[in-house]
Parts: sequence; C-alpha cells; structure tokens
Amino acid sequence: MLNSILCEAGLKLRDVRLIRHKDKRSKKGCSPYELWCNDRPKFEWYQRTQRIKSRKILTAPYWAVFVVNPRNETMFVGIYAVDYHGLLDHDSPMPNMDGIDKAGSCDVFDLELQDTLSDLIGNLFIDWGQGFIAWVQYAEQNNKRITKNVL
Repeated sequence: MLNSILCEAGLKLRDVRLIRHKDKRSKKGCSPYELWCNDRPKFEWYQRTQRIKSRKILTAPYWAVFVVNPRNETMFVGIYAVDYHGLLDHDSPMPNMDGIDKAGSCDVFDLELQDTLSDLIGNLFIDWGQGFIAWVQYAEQNNKRITKNVL
C-alpha cells in the first residue's frame, strides 16, 4: 500500500497530498503525462498554477504527484516540497492548451522535486480508485493500492 511506502520514507501522512494529473482539456501532445515526458519545465508550470478554490486542500508540506499515462495507469512522478507563493502576478500562456491564465486568476505554488522515493519515479503505479474527480486527496485518508512496481 502507498501509505506504507510514504511512512517508510519518513513522511508524515498528514503532511502529504496525493495529486493525480489528468486533463482531458489538453491539446494533442500536451497532456500532463506528455509534458512530464517531453517538456519538464511546462509540466512544472502546469502543476504550479492551480485554481484559487483548491488552495486549502493543496496547501501542505508535500505533494506525492502522479500522472495518467496512455494506458490509463496512475504513475508516480515524484515527491515535491510545496510552498504557497501567492496569486499569479502576470498573464501566462497555459502549458497544456490554448489560452492565457490572467494575472490574479490562479494560485502559484513553489515546488521542489525531492530525492525522497526518486527510485520509484516512473516505476510505481497505484489504483486511484473510483474518485477520479477528486484529483487531490489527503494521504492520511486515502491509502492507495499499488498495482505495479517495476523495480
């Protein structure tokens, strides 16, 4: 189970949010998975900018981040240290679709990829469960079953 791995890595479950990136609005070649594979700076920008209404649930010391691959598997892409930065201060192109995020329209989080569990990046897959709409979840309330560990 995922929470066992998080705890063994020294993370407190109350400090971790589980993030699952899958965006059906993405233009061809720019899904979160494709950005993660092919354009890491755009992927990082994609996940740094979030809706203001999600601020409360997203504000946590760590995010355990997953993306959905073309086989619809939920793949681990890293543990990030998180710091709320503030509102977007300038208009910015959306990394995964045509459009602009206007200054003040979304939150920005400073994210730093951690070495913690780095050996599992791209190798660990979980069952997200039926709550696909809930793309952010509290780790302490949602222990995920590991479906595949390539290592």
